[in-house]
Amino acid sequence: MIVFLGGLTVSSPFVLYAPDRGDGMTLEAGWRAIDEELVNPELAAARARDAREVMIPDFMSGQSGADGAFGTITYIRGVSGVPADSALVTGKIRSVYRYYAVVDGDDGPRVYRLGGNGDPSVVNPETSASAPPKHMLLDFGANDFTLVLHVANTSHFQAGLMTAPVIRDAVFAQRTEDGRLAAIMLFAGLFIAIGLYTILLALWHAGESYYYSGGVVLVLIAIRLIFVQDFEWLFLPFISYPASLRFEYVTFFTLLPMFYGLACGLFPKEASVRGAQLLFGVSGLFALVAIAAPLPWVFETRNPYMLVAGICGVMVLMVFLRARNKRRLGANVALAGWAIMIVAMLADAVLTASGALGGLESVPVATIAFAVILMWLFTMRYRREQAERTALSKHLAMANEALGLRADELDDAQQRAEDALRIKSSFLANISHEVRTPLNAIIGFSDLLISQSHSPVDAQKQREYLSLIRNNGQQLLVLMSDILSVSDLEAGRFEVAHDPFDPQDVVDMSVGLLAPVAREKHIFLDTQCQSIEIQGDVRIMRQALIKVLSNAMKHAPDNGVVTVHGALDENHFTIRITDTGAGMPKEEMKVALSVFERPGHAYTSDPNGGMSVGLPLVSRLMTLIDGRLDIESIEGVGTTVTLGFPVE
Repeated sequence: MIVFLGGLTVSSPFVLYAPDRGDGMTLEAGWRAIDEELVNPELAAARARDAREVMIPDFMSGQSGADGAFGTITYIRGVSGVPADSALVTGKIRSVYRYYAVVDGDDGPRVYRLGGNGDPSVVNPETSASAPPKHMLLDFGANDFTLVLHVANTSHFQAGLMTAPVIRDAVFAQRTEDGRLAAIMLFAGLFIAIGLYTILLALWHAGESYYYSGGVVLVLIAIRLIFVQDFEWLFLPFISYPASLRFEYVTFFTLLPMFYGLACGLFPKEASVRGAQLLFGVSGLFALVAIAAPLPWVFETRNPYMLVAGICGVMVLMVFLRARNKRRLGANVALAGWAIMIVAMLADAVLTASGALGGLESVPVATIAFAVILMWLFTMRYRREQAERTALSKHLAMANEALGLRADELDDAQQRAEDALRIKSSFLANISHEVRTPLNAIIGFSDLLISQSHSPVDAQKQREYLSLIRNNGQQLLVLMSDILSVSDLEAGRFEVAHDPFDPQDVVDMSVGLLAPVAREKHIFLDTQCQSIEIQGDVRIMRQALIKVLSNAMKHAPDNGVVTVHGALDENHFTIRITDTGAGMPKEEMKVALSVFERPGHAYTSDPNGGMSVGLPLVSRLMTLIDGRLDIESIEGVGTTVTLGFPVE
């Protein structure tokens, strides 16, 4: 063979071609093949004249199908004008291969071993296969050389190159390979992350079965992608080539029933449980065959595998059609996904056979498309379930809150009933004591007068006894009047009058009525009241003022001071009664206004230990006329009671 290296004219059937720097030159044409033989690289160029002309991709013996798919083959091609710093990027090969570069020199041809994934010359070449090179540096210092490729196959039915090798700039080849690796790892990592998150989410929330199926499908897609793209050696450098091939088939037969399981989870009423069990059983059986059977037998009987895949596709289609007929949520999207899967599978098959995918032929486009569609359905179902759960949780929370409020109301009502029963029992006991005390005094002094009727009674003693009888009778009358007034107020029988009067007259009359008590205890009365005509119930003002004044007189100390100041304050006529008595703590002020409570302080209780109804009665009267009643008290200093009567 005579070759003018670097020229455009050759006198040999073996074609030389000068590649272009650009994006690289794909070495698809110009190959010669020697079937069933691994020719020594030094002799390959000499024998190329008699070899058959082929295009890459190629099958052994130029035949398609299993009969021409196994054995050994040598490919030969001349290359010229290769720039320095170039690299050879291999095509996708599913068999054991090794590349050589043969350079002619003055002292004879020199053979450079570029790389490969194993040794095709051994008895079982697949056992020697390991990680394939990313790219092969053409750093042997020659621009013109002959490429020799040894290929051996005893396992895989596709023995030739799936895509042709490409000569590229070394830096560009490195970047391209790194980018491809990054893209595949990113894609696989994303699917694994989403799949694991889906499974964990299902475990955490006790999700439906399609959560688990969808998660497993995504994880298996990512793992299968890594193995099919020959990146498994990054994670498992010890794995053998046959084991890698077997694992691809195992993942394939695991994915098939998972797809149907995912469809069943999405539309459980339209799916067949027995069909799912049958599909899982058949796929499991084929997975066991892929694990244990000889690889040639596994690949030669690959047609049943395709049949199982077809049956699975039809079963999934039937589920989606039933769901569409019943107008299930997402059924139309599922059918669209199924159609995309079929189209993508056909496109994968055509492009794989023609080698037109440029090194990415094994990316499972159909599987990815179908998984994405089903995960879209999963998202729709998940959102609907979350909405239903949220609505249910909201209704349950509202019901629980209502029940809680109702229970609190019942507890409060029960507590109020118990308190009312206790307070009224205490009130009756106190009232009986209040009534019994003056009655005992009246009866006792009356008995003294009767027993002394036969003997002369001292006139002073008689007046004293009669005075005590009269005072206790008046006390009893006031008590009964107060109780009746409270009863009328509680029953709504107390009528309010609206007559004109001067509040100064009411203050003067009330102070004059209690003046004897003040003189007896030497209490200084300071009275100042504005004279003005207002409309209201003079009886209520008089009764309220007398009750408060009486309370102040009763508890003011001897030689104390009681002040009464009245004046118009915006829309109220305000009367303030201040005494210099003992006062009372803040916690007893509210109790002091209750008819049925008995405070522990002396201000609102009788000095003899009884109970006064006066201040609670005043509180009821002021509420009746929309007036104000305020109490300010400091222990040891005194008490101020403010009465605000509305002015009409």
